Amino acid sequence: MFFTPFIFGGSILHQFRGRKPVGVPLHLCAVGGGVTTLFLLYHVRFFSLWCELLLAVFCTVTIPPLMLALFQDKGQNESSPQSSKEISNAGCIRGCLYALLLLALFVSIEFSAFSRVLHAQHLAEDLEGLVVYKYRSRNHAQPTIVVSGSHGKDTLEGVYLPAWDVISSGKSMLKKPAWSAFGTIDGVSYRIVQREGFLAKLPDD
Repeated sequence: MFFTPFIFGGSILHQFRGRKPVGVPLHLCAVGGGVTTLFLLYHVRFFSLWCELLLAVFCTVTIPPLMLALFQDKGQNESSPQSSKEISNAGCIRGCLYALLLLALFVSIEFSAFSRVLHAQHLAEDLEGLVVYKYRSRNHAQPTIVVSGSHGKDTLEGVYLPAWDVISSGKSMLKKPAWSAFGTIDGVSYRIVQREGFLAKLPDD
């Protein structure tokens, strides 16, 4: 999923190479679509797999207008006969700021979507059993536990730090139902899955 929007957006950009820029509608679509996508990623709760697939499709469709707005106009400006002396400093500053805005939206959508996928995977875990091991993973030293239950050993990365701190390897019993951020450790209720996303906290369920 992480690379699909890039591939899709790159193919669309290639089709528009050398053509006249779409203009204002393209830019409105790029900025409006980017802001809307970020809003949905951090406010839509985890209803079902179909909901997540629709969000993934929406993210994929949002990327091409951003790529077109960011890269196509640049190519047109380079091929324009207008000399650089005719371009005002104010215009250059506005263009640079707008390019930074598009780039920020582009990066934010990609990493926020990736964070949401990971968060959904953590919420989906159904764990019940003895915590046999806890450690910091190689993925940015994320708090991680290994639970031994009736289905074998399951690993949960991104454990909420206060819960991770109270867990004792080989002693603590953990229970976390599927699609829930909360569970119990030795009968005491705790938040098990952390909420942190790329830009803000993600929904719990």
